[in-house]
Amino acid sequence: GADCIELADGKRSSYPLHTSFDTEFQRWVETRLRRSMALGGVVAALDPRSGRILALACYNEDPEKPEAFFWKAYPAASLFKVVTAAAALESGILEPESVLDYTGRKHTLYSKDLAQKTYPWSNKVTLKKAFAMSVNSVFGKIAIHALGPETLREYGAAFFFGQALPSEVPFETSQVKVPDDSVGIAEIASGFNRRTEMTPLHAAWIAALILADGAAPVPWLVESAHAADGEVLYRQREEIPIRVLSPETARDMQDLMEATIQFGTCRKSFRARRQDSSLRTVVFGGKTGNINNKTDTIKYDWFLGYGKTESGSHEIALSVIMVHGRLLGHRANVMAYDLFKRYFRQEKG
Repeated sequence: GADCIELADGKRSSYPLHTSFDTEFQRWVETRLRRSMALGGVVAALDPRSGRILALACYNEDPEKPEAFFWKAYPAASLFKVVTAAAALESGILEPESVLDYTGRKHTLYSKDLAQKTYPWSNKVTLKKAFAMSVNSVFGKIAIHALGPETLREYGAAFFFGQALPSEVPFETSQVKVPDDSVGIAEIASGFNRRTEMTPLHAAWIAALILADGAAPVPWLVESAHAADGEVLYRQREEIPIRVLSPETARDMQDLMEATIQFGTCRKSFRARRQDSSLRTVVFGGKTGNINNKTDTIKYDWFLGYGKTESGSHEIALSVIMVHGRLLGHRANVMAYDLFKRYFRQEKG
C-alpha cells in the first residue's frame, strides 16, 4: 500500500520507486480481503486507459499454507467465454441479439447437448442472455459448429493466452490448449475444464481492453525511480494500447457484460446499486466463473469486470479471484461490488 518502495541494485544502494498505486484504494482492498472469510483471494485493479495498476493485493487466511498469489495462474472457468463471445462477434458470425438454442441445464455440459439440432423442447436464448447466464452448451455449440478450433486458437492468442503479456510486473503466462475433438473444443470454449488458466492481472487487463473500446495498454506499476540526489533515473512512458478487438466488437462485448450485471449471474450481488446515490450514474459490466479442483476441496471463484460513470470521468477495470474451502467465504462478485462501491465513493468524495 506504499506510495514509495526501495529496490536494491546489488551495489548496496537503493533507489526510491514511486508506484502507480492509489494508496487509499489499495489499503481498502487489503482490508476487504481480510474480511472475506475465504481461504485466500487476489484483487487486481487497473486504469483502463493508461494501464496504471491502482491496486494489486492478495490475502491468505493461513500464511504458512498460502492459497492465493497475485502472480499465479488459476483455472479460468467461465471467464474464457469472453474470448469465445468476442471471436463470434468479431468474426461477424453472431450479434448480441442473435437467437440460439440449447438443451439441458445451463451450467452442465454433456455431449448429447452439443448436436446442431433443434428439438421441440429446446430453449431459445439470445447470445447476450446466454453470456449473462453463462450457458455452457451454447458456447460449446458456437465453438464446434461456427468457430472451429483454429479460430478459437487464434483469438486465444490475440487475448494473450499462451504468450506473455509484456508487462513490467512478473506473473505467469495464462494458458489455453484447444484440442480438435468436438467435446474438447466445447469444454475449452465454455470454460468447463481445469486446463485453461489465467492470472488475476491478465483478467483485469481483459476487462480493461473491453471497456477501452478494444485496445488497452499493458499494466504497469513503477511510475518513476530516483537517485539519492533526486535525479530521475526512470519515468514511465505513455504506453501504446494493444488492440485486440474492433471498437464495434468491444461495444457489443460491453452489452453482454452489462447484461450480466442487469439480469445475469451478478444480478443479486449488484442490485443494491439502485439505492446508492454514489452509484446511480455508474455503469457496470462483468463476467463470473467458478470451478472446483480435482478433489473438490477448493473452489476457485472469479469475477472480471469494470465500472464507469456515464460521463466517462471515472473508470476502473478489476478482477477478483476468491479461493474457498469446504465453507464458502464472500463470493467474488460480492467482493467486486464492494470494491467498486468504495472506489466510486472515494472518487466522488
